[in-house]
Amino acid sequence: MAHDDAIEISSRALQRAARLVGSRAGLAIDERRGEALVDGLRRLASAGGRSPDAVLDACEAGDAASCESLVASLLVGETHFYRARPHFDALVDVVFPELLARRALQRSLRIWSAGCSTGEEPYTLAMTLHEAARRQGVDLAEWRVEILATDIDERALDVARRAEYGRYSFRGVTPGERHAGFDAIDEATWRVKPQFRRAVKFQRLNLVDAWESVTRAPDFDLIACRNVTIYFTPEATRRLADRFFETLSPGGFLLVGHAEHSFETYSRFEPRVLPEAVLYERPAEVVVPRTPEPPARARRVILPEPKPQGQPASELEAARHALERGDLPEAVTHAARRLEREPTDADACLLLGEVAADRGREREAAIWLHRALALRPLDLAAHYLLALLALEQGSRDEAMRLLDQALYIDSECVMALQLLSRVRRDLGDAAGAERHLRHALRALDAFPADALVPLSQGLRAVEVRALVSAPLQGTLVAPAGRR
Repeated sequence: MAHDDAIEISSRALQRAARLVGSRAGLAIDERRGEALVDGLRRLASAGGRSPDAVLDACEAGDAASCESLVASLLVGETHFYRARPHFDALVDVVFPELLARRALQRSLRIWSAGCSTGEEPYTLAMTLHEAARRQGVDLAEWRVEILATDIDERALDVARRAEYGRYSFRGVTPGERHAGFDAIDEATWRVKPQFRRAVKFQRLNLVDAWESVTRAPDFDLIACRNVTIYFTPEATRRLADRFFETLSPGGFLLVGHAEHSFETYSRFEPRVLPEAVLYERPAEVVVPRTPEPPARARRVILPEPKPQGQPASELEAARHALERGDLPEAVTHAARRLEREPTDADACLLLGEVAADRGREREAAIWLHRALALRPLDLAAHYLLALLALEQGSRDEAMRLLDQALYIDSECVMALQLLSRVRRDLGDAAGAERHLRHALRALDAFPADALVPLSQGLRAVEVRALVSAPLQGTLVAPAGRR
């Protein structure tokens, strides 16, 4: 048979090959992948001493090895440990702590790396999980952790099972991470440590095929499928999204690549948006939006209206309207879209922090509120909300520090004064508590009786006055905080 480059691929053969990889693997063939398909078909023909049509005949007749080789020729196996670092930051800071808390009684976690290539991703997942557990004081030796890693390319899986990697796989890996996760074989090769190898099981799987071999029930806590659907047709991606939804346990997470993020494709999921990463969560229960006209107290806090900044932020306005009617996932979606266009929008960060706090996701809320402060250091609402979170976590000193900063920004902030009074009272400083309450009453004089007080959970001035006055009259009242 002639040299690869001399093998002619007819347009008919190319069309057959494109239909074949589309039906067998859901792959979409554009101009760039068309060239890769031609090269792959030529290599298969040359290696087997067959014509391109004979190769395709064999594939269509069920020659799995030829078909897999043709599909693999279209997939770029570009990967390395901790690739897309913000994804793993999100896992260690937010996702794994939530899953470890949620699964504390069962002491089990099940994770799927779908499209694992040569194994760097699933091993990084194992290392990241152990780091998150260490920070939480959780001993994973007492847990049952299963990380399933699948790929369509058996040759890539052979590399993954060996778990031995050269320098190219360590781009962006810190010396500390390499020391913690690997044993040196020689100066240029490292092997994944045994505790991480034991957690990962590799299996060949075509994501377009039936999944009975990997799915016993909807029991995966996390599915990572990154940089896989960039090769897929839109229809195949939508089908895959639905199957991932059904495969996740309620409250489980889906992580996709940055280029694959789509609120429309993953509309069945609830978006979990972090500054540098978007995850999708299968809701633990069906979320039914509240009625369009909820009472004023439906909101956790009343944020000050943002100052005008150039063009109106329609997505941010839509997010606020969704928040007003209690549709928190919709509010998150609109705010995230705003940040996609304008990453430095502090109001969108603040709104995402408020929503996360309202859902009881303190870690996520703190990330967004600190991001808002990085963009707008004198943001009163961010300081106040962080003070509330600090109190809920039992950190009175941090709450006092944040409230002092809030009052530096606005010395007449009624709710900051009321909350600082509560902290002073809890610390036994009765005189200081009374001083702040009387200051709050004076500040309330500026509000009409029916005016909404900022940061007050939707209370009107007359209601806040009663709240502030009660401790001065010796009446025990519930302090402001999340309902």
